[in-house]
Amino acid sequence: MNKKITTFNVYEDLGFPDSDSMYKKAKIMAKIYDLVRGENLLAYQNSENELLDWSKISTYMNGHFEDASELELINILRELELLSRS
Repeated sequence: MNKKITTFNVYEDLGFPDSDSMYKKAKIMAKIYDLVRGENLLAYQNSENELLDWSKISTYMNGHFEDASELELINILRELELLSRS
């Protein structure tokens, strides 16, 4: 029986060249997703908060965050955390 040692990083296991970055971004996106769904922040989608691009957030939440930078995702997470406290 062949055993393959795997990591907790599915991107690395699948051979993605930027696996560390993708794994970090996926962890940030999980927090964003939990915050948006858990705090029902989608209700703010039509608000006039100029710092949040909800169409972009929606795209990222649908799994298309590969082109986003870690910094961009962190900034989105921070803005959502502030919004959830208001």
